[in-house]
Amino acid sequence: MSAAEQRFFSGDDRLETVPELGRAFRMGTPQSLKSSNVQRIREALCRQDAASAERLLNYIYPLDSFMTAAQVEWIFKWVDFLAARLDASACRTVAELAYKLWRDGLEDNSARQADIIHTLSAELHPNAVCRVAAHNSESVQGSVGVVRKRAEETFLDLRSALSTGRYVEAIEALGEYCRTTRQSHDLLATYLWALPSATCSLFGQKVAEEALEGSFNSMSLQDQMWQSFESLAPAARAAFLAEHLRFHFTGPDRDGAVEIIEEPDCYRLVFDPCGSGGAMRRSAACACRMTVFEDASPLTWGRAREVPAYCSHCASNELTSIKRNGYPLWVTEFDPDASRPCGWTVYKDRSLIPPRYSSRLTGLSRQN
Repeated sequence: MSAAEQRFFSGDDRLETVPELGRAFRMGTPQSLKSSNVQRIREALCRQDAASAERLLNYIYPLDSFMTAAQVEWIFKWVDFLAARLDASACRTVAELAYKLWRDGLEDNSARQADIIHTLSAELHPNAVCRVAAHNSESVQGSVGVVRKRAEETFLDLRSALSTGRYVEAIEALGEYCRTTRQSHDLLATYLWALPSATCSLFGQKVAEEALEGSFNSMSLQDQMWQSFESLAPAARAAFLAEHLRFHFTGPDRDGAVEIIEEPDCYRLVFDPCGSGGAMRRSAACACRMTVFEDASPLTWGRAREVPAYCSHCASNELTSIKRNGYPLWVTEFDPDASRPCGWTVYKDRSLIPPRYSSRLTGLSRQN
């Protein structure tokens, strides 16, 4: 590994600008990076280190907003794809069933979550997602603002407490900010499982897979993301992917903990659970209502009756990577047992990638 790559997984836990990405990036030893961003901010607040806490807050806030925007845009792109692929009436039928599946799968209607559920119920209602006007960046940002309103208010409280040295209040506000951001994330992720479930139930797996790939790959962020992945060396790519999962609230405490394991031929990222698909699979109320694709296909890694419709977007990423680069920039270690961790593996050289990771993606000809 070159000196440039070594910096990603060595030295003190820190934020350092990465020229390829044009922004600050968290680096350090794999052991230090297992700690979540939230834990690092909390530690800074406990030792009354305002400068470190401020730097980390400036780092996480735009990425939290970015994650919400990605989820909202995917929902809009799904609806737009169905309207074009089928018709407005069929799109409305899918949205109605998806909304019902989503509402029926909500486990916690406590007062602490009721305000977010109320907000998202309005944003995800069929009348809202099937509005006639074409979805665009303005409508995405408008919905993101609505979804993140409570989190943004709490973030301002946190910044205010920090600026005046009220560290106990800042710690409380940090907890509230993370709670509201995670709840919004999880509710949006659940709806993004309800959409393919409803589509599959009404029109079959083939249409659901087409809608998943068509909507996911047409998102505005996709080309930028792939260019970033392709510009990075393997170590940097592994660090980038670990960061991405932190903002999915991965880990047993759902605060963004990701285990990074370096092996001679690869970097393994272990999610216990993954903060989106893995967490939903461990939610009994959610999992019992949502679709697992019945037929083996490229989007199920050749597995039948094991891969949730939502999780198949990880297979879609591998297929897109093969189409763009000739090989998967990372591979998914999917486990059909939801109680066990999943993961992503980044190989240090494409020649080291075991052939099974391509052979399991049957039917590749339709992607090329």
